[in-house]
Amino acid sequence: MSLLQKIFPKKDKQESFGELLEKKNPGDGISIYNLNKDDKLVVYTLYSRYEISILNPKNRKIAIQGGIAFQKSTKAYLEGSAFSLLSKALVVGFIGKGLDLEVYSRRTGRVVAEQIKNFEVYKNPENKEKK
Repeated sequence: MSLLQKIFPKKDKQESFGELLEKKNPGDGISIYNLNKDDKLVVYTLYSRYEISILNPKNRKIAIQGGIAFQKSTKAYLEGSAFSLLSKALVVGFIGKGLDLEVYSRRTGRVVAEQIKNFEVYKNPENKEKK
């Protein structure tokens, strides 16, 4: 066994940084990978409100509506949350309070919304496989 394998033992499922953050500080953020298809999120930023429907959590595909960029429901990809526009430190697939929301769609390109103040999760009751 190599030194790297001893330090970082292989797990059945590798957790993303966002999933680890969610476990460490529950309620401060959520990883899209822990959601199911048809779950919904409402994200409140400093100046806007976004309604997000999860289309495919594995590849972070969403439908989003809200703010100036997404006045109509738009298919997009949840890039994640950024620590700041200047630092470019992105937590992929994660929505975290105090971080900037980052979304990509073919129509708009990359959109960085202002700081996330709060979010609400609405689980689809038909999904039984997770939480």
